[in-house]
Amino acid sequence: MLRFLRLAVVLHFSLCFAGAVLAQGLPPIVWEGFQSQDINAIAFSPDGALLATASADRTAHLWRVEDGTTLHNLSGHSGEVRSVAFSPDGQLLATSADDNTVRIWRVSDGSLSRMFTQHNAGVACVTFSPNGVHLASGDYSGRVIVWNVSDGSIVRSISNLDIVVQLAFTLSGGELVVASSQWDGFNAYGRLRWIATETGAIVRTIAAGSPITSLAVSPDGLALATIHGACFDCLRGEIKMWRATDGQRIRMSVKRPDTIGGPFEPWLQDTTETQAEFVAASGHVYAFYSLARDNAGNRQLLPGDPRADVNRDGCVDDVDLAIVLGDFGQAGNRDADVNLDGIVDDTDLAIVLINFGSGC
Repeated sequence: MLRFLRLAVVLHFSLCFAGAVLAQGLPPIVWEGFQSQDINAIAFSPDGALLATASADRTAHLWRVEDGTTLHNLSGHSGEVRSVAFSPDGQLLATSADDNTVRIWRVSDGSLSRMFTQHNAGVACVTFSPNGVHLASGDYSGRVIVWNVSDGSIVRSISNLDIVVQLAFTLSGGELVVASSQWDGFNAYGRLRWIATETGAIVRTIAAGSPITSLAVSPDGLALATIHGACFDCLRGEIKMWRATDGQRIRMSVKRPDTIGGPFEPWLQDTTETQAEFVAASGHVYAFYSLARDNAGNRQLLPGDPRADVNRDGCVDDVDLAIVLGDFGQAGNRDADVNLDGIVDDTDLAIVLINFGSGC
């Protein structure tokens, strides 16, 4: 987590190419802010003039982007602040914390507008609806509450949703997408659920594979991106894309590349791209065409059929076979459904077996 907050002249948010940016050197620092403990979340105001931070020191800060001036120190939470979200008009800021509360602050003067205390567990995330009428919050007990911002009344309450990690309204505001993760004693896994805002009914549930650590909606509202990692650690995780309208998987997955000179790892698979290049922080250059080659001249063939590499580690092996066998006969949107026909069956198994050993 961050304790220092740095703003560059050119803010380049790229999950795929962050390492390439680092390899070319950091852009100039405009200003640097500091909070006494880890910064858990950040958010820009709609007009880009302000930046909000949530900290483990139980406070949230409002900063002026232009010069880094701290405008307001929002104190009152008795637990780590986990999430911050601006209202669409930029006049309100919502915060959630481990003290089981959600608070709404006036951006103009930093005063507390309203506090919600109906959660019975730490609140991981908050988000406003596109029209600003509703605020949604999700906690570690698996409960999501949709609030009426104007009077603080509860519009909907949905429980038993695993550990809620992140929330996002669809562009119309008609549905709320809930990203959650859970550990059943043997395996960690993630789920996406679409909930109708008006009724609270679960419209669809998607088994998303490994635990979800973050969720984002594209500006046009047509796609969702999720970050996944083992045991909630996304350092060697992957990105998955989903159609926001029906939850169908967009077959694109990005693996975090080697940045410390370790073993070669493919980072771009299951896309329509025919070539790509990545310069890692370690100085290795990875170029992908029909094969991959690093700057030492070592090369690694990609699998004959990329779909066979179910866990996307660059090698079709017994792990991929085990994933398919473990989900065999199961319906739904699963990683093991490599041919995307809605069920894990003989065809998926055959794809893995035919390509067994490829890329290893």
